[in-house]
Amino acid sequence: MQVFLQVEYPIFQDVQQLPTPFGTLFHTQFVRLPFFDWFTSLALMTATIDFYNTDVAWRKYDPVTEREMLKQFGCSERLYQDVFYPLIQVGLFAPTEQSSAAAT
Repeated sequence: MQVFLQVEYPIFQDVQQLPTPFGTLFHTQFVRLPFFDWFTSLALMTATIDFYNTDVAWRKYDPVTEREMLKQFGCSERLYQDVFYPLIQVGLFAPTEQSSAAAT
């Protein structure tokens, strides 16, 4: 079985400091992900900025699954399959179809 490098996460102390989540977004290198697919993730910054951890934000994002939110914000299918699905499955121990957008 061949294993291909998918992503290189930086050592953040070695790179320019940016506010969360911009540092992770800009410094992480998705080796096999075309630029267009990476670019479709930028719309998610709107949701990240909008979610300010209040009751109002939880009521807005909790009923929506992470998968639905990714579709709503126009993330490409490849970005979903190669990045978000495995990341959320490992981080939250549940598929994106079962994870709320608020929890993610």
